[in-house]
Amino acid sequence: MFKFKGIAYKVGNVETISDKFRKREFIVTDGADQYPQYIPFTFVNDKCDLLESIAEGQEVEVSFSLKGREWTNPKDGQVKYFSTIEGFAVTASTPAFAANVAPSAPGSGHTDDLPF
Repeated sequence: MFKFKGIAYKVGNVETISDKFRKREFIVTDGADQYPQYIPFTFVNDKCDLLESIAEGQEVEVSFSLKGREWTNPKDGQVKYFSTIEGFAVTASTPAFAANVAPSAPGSGHTDDLPF
């Protein structure tokens, strides 16, 4: 089990794949001013409902596991590997503050240290 703290960037819609399987994407950013990272978590089946109370812009902590699988293409026998970051719990630690996930507006007082 792993945990990641960040800011809820996007709460996706529930996708129904079959009668027994549904999934929902949840993007969390680290909130860095320069070069922010956007981490896609996948919540499946009953865990999809955990995201109902999460608003974009909230600080969150996601508990997750790393999943990996091997797949062989039946046409050419080529083997590929896939990984998934599967969330199974999420807690919000603050009220929503969407301004923290938007880029700084011109004239906002924010300056980059880049020379261009």
